[in-house]
Amino acid sequence: MLSWIKNIGLSWKVQLAPVFLILVLVGTGAYALLALRSNQAAVDALVSGPVRQSEIVGDLTTAAWTAHAKLYRLAATAANEKDEKKVAAFAKQACRRCRKDFRCVQGDRRHS
Repeated sequence: MLSWIKNIGLSWKVQLAPVFLILVLVGTGAYALLALRSNQAAVDALVSGPVRQSEIVGDLTTAAWTAHAKLYRLAATAANEKDEKKVAAFAKQACRRCRKDFRCVQGDRRHS
């Protein structure tokens, strides 16, 4: 079966070696391209799923911490301030900011 290889001259054998090398390299490149495309699809699925959810949770946590800080500042101001109008204005401003922060987080969730 492989006796025909023995009958081929040395010059033909030397000329066929690069052809086989090129075929192997093309096959390896095709396999690498196929693997790259499948890995890209897996990464896209990961980014659109758990990574995006983690980002939304992080934004919500940040908004909650910000709201707590603003409300704590409001409580401290209300305890130390004697002017009721100033406290009421500060309370409205703090509530407006908290609503805006949570609206931003809710808006991010709706767009995903």
